[in-house]
Amino acid sequence: MRCATGEGWNALMFDTGRTNSITFQCDAHPTYASYKENNFTPNGCGMPRVATIYYISFQIIVSQVFLNLFIAIVVDTFIAMKNAYDLPIRQTDIEVFTEIW
Repeated sequence: MRCATGEGWNALMFDTGRTNSITFQCDAHPTYASYKENNFTPNGCGMPRVATIYYISFQIIVSQVFLNLFIAIVVDTFIAMKNAYDLPIRQTDIEVFTEIW
């Protein structure tokens, strides 16, 4: 949900792509014993290229889905209001609006 809403997804991307450095000592092949020794805190190394590709493609796909969902709601409400109030809007007006949007 955090990634889908766009709230701090880049921090998750950087955390999953962390590699061994002076400030972060990770285990290249973590086992249950090493996980237990670290008080059940994950200490495995990440894959920066895979994390970057995954999170950026996820953002692009999800943003397109949400954008299309928003457009569908606007167009559907527009058509429903036309039918409910019998506004002087013709079918061609709705088609032009849909194409331009």
